[in-house]
Amino acid sequence: MVEVAEVTKSSKASAKAPMPSICKKDTSRPLDFGWKEIAKLEDIVDKRIAPYKFGAKDKVYKKESNTTLLVGNNFIATLAPLCKIVDSFFFSREKLQWLDVSNNKLTKIEPAILDFPNLIILYMHGNEIERLKEVDKLEPLKNLKKLTLHANPIEEVKNYRMHVCTVLPQLTMLDFINMTKVDRDKAATWHALKFKPKY
Repeated sequence: MVEVAEVTKSSKASAKAPMPSICKKDTSRPLDFGWKEIAKLEDIVDKRIAPYKFGAKDKVYKKESNTTLLVGNNFIATLAPLCKIVDSFFFSREKLQWLDVSNNKLTKIEPAILDFPNLIILYMHGNEIERLKEVDKLEPLKNLKKLTLHANPIEEVKNYRMHVCTVLPQLTMLDFINMTKVDRDKAATWHALKFKPKY
């Protein structure tokens, strides 16, 4: 699949998220629970909701090969039970590299995400996150390279992109748009001016 270069600012994405190039070398199949009308994340385990199948060979998911969890386009309001889901389907929490929780009902970035230190890709676009400080919670995720937060109210906050770049300088892409050296230099200048001591 070809990676999306740009998305419209005003509306939620209606299609499934593109397969990032950073994951293409991974031979495992995504564990996909998107578009399942899931209201509670724990229902995936408690109600034994089946993921989408990608073909006859994918009838059995092997924990040791799973690296991707897709739960976008549902009605999920909290990620608190996320560890329960990952522990059920993944060999270890360190295996999770790509998490898609886009187009749900999330209002904040919850600590549960920090239990997955090897996350490279995190899609959170199309939710209801309002406060810019929520981004600060992702700072411990040093391996995070691609993040989406567009189509959240947070996107309309002044200096949104510069703030994200300052908190997560290792990002290579934000909202499907490449982070450049110019972006980082602007963010560094903005941050320096913002926190310039007053004499």
